[in-house]
Amino acid sequence: SALHLLRRHFLPRHFLTLDLPQEAEALRKLSRGNHGSDTLQRLRQWAGESIGLPVDSVLEQVVRQTLYLWLDQLELLQRQLAAIDTEMAERAAKLPEFKLLTSIPNIGNCLAAGLIAECRGLAPGVHPKQLEKFAGLNLRLAESGTYSGQRRISRIGNARLRCVLYQMAVQTCQSVPYVRRRYLQRQLKHPAYRKNVVAAISQLLKLVCALVNEQRPYETRTGEWTEVRKLERKLKPTTNKKPTQRRSVHRLGNPNERPRKRRKAA
Repeated sequence: SALHLLRRHFLPRHFLTLDLPQEAEALRKLSRGNHGSDTLQRLRQWAGESIGLPVDSVLEQVVRQTLYLWLDQLELLQRQLAAIDTEMAERAAKLPEFKLLTSIPNIGNCLAAGLIAECRGLAPGVHPKQLEKFAGLNLRLAESGTYSGQRRISRIGNARLRCVLYQMAVQTCQSVPYVRRRYLQRQLKHPAYRKNVVAAISQLLKLVCALVNEQRPYETRTGEWTEVRKLERKLKPTTNKKPTQRRSVHRLGNPNERPRKRRKAA
């Protein structure tokens, strides 16, 4: 949607003179109903308050050609990346572990092929701790002398594999009860979305290694969603709670008491 608007309207005065009904209908179809006339009205309001410098007709043509070249290069790169993903998925589809990974809900061909490529293949007998350490997701304690900090992921490993595992965890946290249960348990204790998704990667790796070692596709067992639904009901009241306003507390601890003024030294 942003690229569509940038190609057609890149100056503030373009938004002030655009055909709102026609452009709103095109934007609504392109964004699948996420944007429409409300978005264009806000952009038109912001365009009227813009502090950008006026551009004459000659300079506008120069900027337009430069912008079109940049957008064409971006579209070319996107097509090349799509072709690489398709070729990678076709080659990975010949391996037996590809079908096992794609049997997991919300795991597509690109994510499955990316995991196989970054792991140099998933042979039976692989251990989840090996993949976790190879991706740099193993925990390490920050220590220095007598100081002992928190345990954090080491980040010493394959960054591309870490990115693929994070994307897979984001998808499986919504559709796989074995992974979602771990995410919800941590979310109840400490609400932090990204940290809890990273913590759920260990459960995802255990699931992947179990499927590869046993050479069987993923199957949802009966009763796995029962505990997950209970955790979701516990989490729902906490997520809908309105944030409380913090009141400033003075030095003496009484919020109704005014702070005392310091006496000047004689």
